[in-house]
This record gives sequence, C-alpha cells and structure tokens, in this order.
Amino acid sequence: MDYYKMYNKWQNDKCFLIENDCLKDKISFISSIPRADIYGFQDLRIREIIITDIISRYERLNNKNVLFPVGVDSLCNKAFLENKKQQNKISDELSDTLFDEMLYLGIGVNKNKRIDLRHDEYLSNLQLFFIELYDKGYIKYDNMQVFYDENRNKIYDLLTTPDKKLPIINKKVFYLDIELIIPELISDINRLSIKEDIKKQLINYLLPNKKMSLDICLSNNKLLPIVIDEPEYLSGISFILINPDYLDDNIDLNNLIDINEYSSLISFFEGNIDSFFSGIYAKNPLTMDNIPIFISNIYSSGIHLGIPDLDLDDESICKELDINYIKILENGLLINSDFLNGLSLAAARNKIEEVFSSEGIGDIVYDYELKKILISSNDTFGALFPFLKDEDEKIYSLEDYLPYKFSKQFRPVLKDGVDIPGVNIEGTINNLFSIGSYPIISILYDEIAVNEKIFSNNTKEELKKWLPYNVNAIREENIIKDLFMPLVLYNILKREFDYDIPSLYNKIFIIGKTVDNNHKELCRKNNNLIDLKLLLQEYSPDSIRLYFMSEEFDDNFIFDKEKLESYDLFIKSINNSLINKIVDINPSLDYELDNFIKRTSEYLKNREIYLYCKEVYEFSNKYMVFPATKRQILKYLSIVYPVMPYLADNIYLSLFNNRYSIINEGWPD
Repeated sequence: MDYYKMYNKWQNDKCFLIENDCLKDKISFISSIPRADIYGFQDLRIREIIITDIISRYERLNNKNVLFPVGVDSLCNKAFLENKKQQNKISDELSDTLFDEMLYLGIGVNKNKRIDLRHDEYLSNLQLFFIELYDKGYIKYDNMQVFYDENRNKIYDLLTTPDKKLPIINKKVFYLDIELIIPELISDINRLSIKEDIKKQLINYLLPNKKMSLDICLSNNKLLPIVIDEPEYLSGISFILINPDYLDDNIDLNNLIDINEYSSLISFFEGNIDSFFSGIYAKNPLTMDNIPIFISNIYSSGIHLGIPDLDLDDESICKELDINYIKILENGLLINSDFLNGLSLAAARNKIEEVFSSEGIGDIVYDYELKKILISSNDTFGALFPFLKDEDEKIYSLEDYLPYKFSKQFRPVLKDGVDIPGVNIEGTINNLFSIGSYPIISILYDEIAVNEKIFSNNTKEELKKWLPYNVNAIREENIIKDLFMPLVLYNILKREFDYDIPSLYNKIFIIGKTVDNNHKELCRKNNNLIDLKLLLQEYSPDSIRLYFMSEEFDDNFIFDKEKLESYDLFIKSINNSLINKIVDINPSLDYELDNFIKRTSEYLKNREIYLYCKEVYEFSNKYMVFPATKRQILKYLSIVYPVMPYLADNIYLSLFNNRYSIINEGWPD
C-alpha cells in the first residue's frame, strides 16, 4: 500500500479540517509536542500522539468538529543546533522529518496548519503573549537568585534545578511571578483526572510549607492572628515583637498597645527608642501562660514570635528586655508543653495539629516557597525576548515588529529587516514558557490564524468554544513543561478574564517511557536508538499503532521487534481475509459484531483507549479471519478505523469503490 498516497487522499478530502459549521459539536484534543533528533523519532516516544489521534478519529466518525493541533518543538531543541552546525543556517529539515514520520504513522492533522514553534506566525503569538504578561506585571525583568551550572552554562530555579547544591548567583532575568494565582492553581490541580500521587507531585513543585494559623487572645480582650511554622514549639513563645512598619493592613495597631504606653509609642516613632513594652499580654493557647508583647523594629517582619530556647538571637533579646524565657526541650522531648509533654517533635506536631484543628483553635495553612518561575535561558538558541535595551538599561517592547527572530544566518532580526536601535537581551525564552504556552496559543493558531492578543475578547470567546481539551496525553518525564506550566499560564488567563471559563483539561493520560528489552530508556546515551523511519519502511503504520497501544499507558513500554513483527503479520492476515473471504450471508457474525460495537463504543466514550485497542485485536483475531458479508465488513472497518486507519480505508476503497474516506460513513450504531 502507498501510505503517503493514502494520507494525501485524506488531506484532499479535508478529513482533518475545522469546519465552519455551527451545528457540529466542537471538541479538542492535545498531546505532548514531539521532540526528536535530526533523524526523527529515534526514541520512539509516539504513544501519546497515537492515543490522541485514535480519539480524534473516533470523534470525527461521530461528526464532531475536531481541533487536534500538533506541533514540533524547534525553539530549544538541540537537534536544531546540530542541524544548524551541519548547514550553517536554520532550516526546516528537522521539522519536515518529524512531520513526514507523523504523516506516515497516520496522525490525522491538517498538513497545511502544522505548527512549528519557530515559524513566524506561531512565534509572533508566543512573543506577543510574553509582552502582554510583562505589561500586566506577571512577567518581570529583575535580579533573581538562580542556580548556576558553570560547566553547561545553564541557569535554573527551584522548579527546574537538577541539583540544589549548585552555586547560587544573582542574575538579571525574566521570571514569571505566580504568587497571586497559587490558590486557584492548586484548586485546578485537585480537579484533574489523574492519580492522587501525580496531583501531589504537581503541588509539591510549589514547595509547600505546612503551618498553623490561629487567633490568640490578648489581655485587652482583643484577638491577634498569628501563623506559626512549627506549632509543636508553641509553648516556647516567651515574647512577641510587633514592627508597625511591616504589620498587615488587617491588624489594628491600637489593639496592641495599652493607652498608658502611647507616650512610648510616640518616642518609638521619633526614633528615640528601638523597643518598648506595649502593656498588653497574649495568652498562650497551649499553656495559658501570659506572653508579653513588645513594639520593636529589631526584625523586619510584622509579627515575630520569640522562642529563646531554640534561637540564640531570641535568647539575647530576652536578656536585653529582661524577659524570663521558657525551656521546652530536654533530650529531644518536649517539656513545659501541657499535653505535648514527653512527645518527640514529629509526634507533637501531629498531636497539636489534630487537637487544635478538631477543637477549632487553629487551622492548617500552607505557604509556598516557589513564587517565581525562571523563564530566561542562557541558551543562544530559542525564542528571542521581544524587547531591546537602551543605553540606560531600560527595556522597550517590540510589539509592532513581531516576530523578532533569528535569520537563516542565525542572527537576531526584526520583521522585514527593520532597523531599531537597542541592544539584545542576553539569552532566550526558555522551554518552560514556550511549551507551557502551546495549549493556549495553538487554539488561536489553528482557529483564528492571526497574531491575536491573548487577553482580547476574541481570544476569550475562542477559548470558551474549544476548552477544555477533552484529552491531553503527556509524557511522564515532561510533566512540568506539559502539565504544570500550561496550568500556571491558564490560571493567569482565568484571573485576568475574571469569569469562570472551563478547566484546561478533562481527561489526562500520563505516558510512561519507551525502553528496550533490558529496560533501558531509548536514548542516545544508552546507545539504543531505533529509527522510526526504518520501522515504517519495514512494517505497516497500522501494526506500529496497534502494537504501541498493547500495554497500559502509565507503564514503561518495552519495545520488542519480534512482537511488532507479529502485529504486522496480524494486520496482513486481516487484510487478506477481508478482501478474499466475502460471502452473501453470515448470521452468526451479526451477534458478535453488535456486541463488539457496544463494547468499543463504551471504551472510546470513556477514553479507555488501551481496552479499545485490546478489544480490536482480540475480536479481529477471533472472528475476522472467517468469511463476512460486505455489510459486516463495513461495520467492522468503521470500528477499527481509529487505530488502523490505513487498513480500514484501503479495504473500504477496494470493496465499496467509494471516492470518499470511510470517515464519512460515521460510527456504526
């Protein structure tokens, strides 16, 4: 079979276009952007794109208007650098290689709307998104502490560092400020249809610190809200320092100072004294002891809880202010701590959290250490920052000159060669931002096909039409880029749009690695790469598609060429049987076919793709090697078309002499 000819027929029949038909239901799917070397998919990471293709073909059979954007990552891909070194210029060779392999594999995308993250139209949208986020204050250009790998000349933040022991440097970079969206982001993560351990992993990227929030009673019958990092040490609080300059707006300073101490307050503000006793005590909610409150500028925090038994500085303050402090630890166990006496620190923490929460005394709260995400890279290849610097180091936007990109000679250029004074900012936009933006930008790219502002009303309406993505298939090793970052950027959109738009994803597949028979991942360093192009020359695309669906998706897939060969022989035997064993009647097959339709329909509706493919293989092996009528064959072909499109359409055209694809027959009832 000429597979490329068949694929061109699908393109000519416009099987994969988005139709301007308001009567058709809209549905969208997305998967990890394929990344490969200059020879294509040698790591055989193709399961996620086959999964989403199967579902998209099924929904097209159901007459849905399907958005299935597929792109290649050419912004931060080292393979493009290798390609550039060979040719001394940037070319489309890698992009063409990847797309040709996807087409031979039968991935149902509009060839004329293929997405290469480096191409002008997509790059313009990416850089415009970057500018908008900068204008709205989410992206900042400032000094930031980053981990620095001198050997590789790489910079990392808390989210991406491979080793927290790397030296830390201060560097002026672009970063994404996510502090305001963290509560909504966590809420979105908890709604995802993924395993609880993956949800926990995503939330842990934010580096949560568990604390306890509680209101403590004051001697003037007022309440003081405090947050304590380690509530097991609550009994050790011997004093509280209040710095008015850093006090939260919701705390009234008047509640913290006795009227008889106002003269000391005036003296404090005039700079005559550093600290003074407020005249107010707080009641320790664990021991009921009185804790003196001082107004002080010793610490640059609104409320400082002094625990001198743990902190030498606090011990010094006790001596300076003549405060008796409480000893709370002896041989690693708590003392002078009421019902926590005799407990280890870990046991005491669990106990006080349990008791205070159940009694309504305190609440468990979280603070998150990751509030900035680095989106600058030291790489000299990737999406250029859409800004230039002037002589005063101020940056200004290139919005009117997008895309700002590398020329074929690998030099930064503006659109149409316009010459704008200014200096390039070091580095490029990193892969986190480029890939994280993909699910959002691809909707505009595929549907509107113009350089559209992300925060426009037009964008808002397009997102409402197509979101949520019905299915997303993500490689296990790329969960930060392909899941965490899109959720971050999407929650910024939701905050700015200020209304309830859908979640970003309905169903998510987390895909395991592809490994060899020795359970080693297919990669260059393991010297076990396998060329997909050669496999496609030796075996039918349908056999590769079905074979790669033969294992549960969250498990590692062990590639075995002998097993692939057995699937190829299976496809050939089914093909020969369907063409050569046609009969006028076979009533026994009708009953089995009806059950086959019911089972596969249920599996595909519920997105149980592994079970659908298993059912296709087992049913075909058992029943379709025997004679069948043309009507029965037509039903069968429609059912198996999502996973074996070449076989289904080739036999359909041979037996029914129809000029259109089997996709027009629809899913059988």
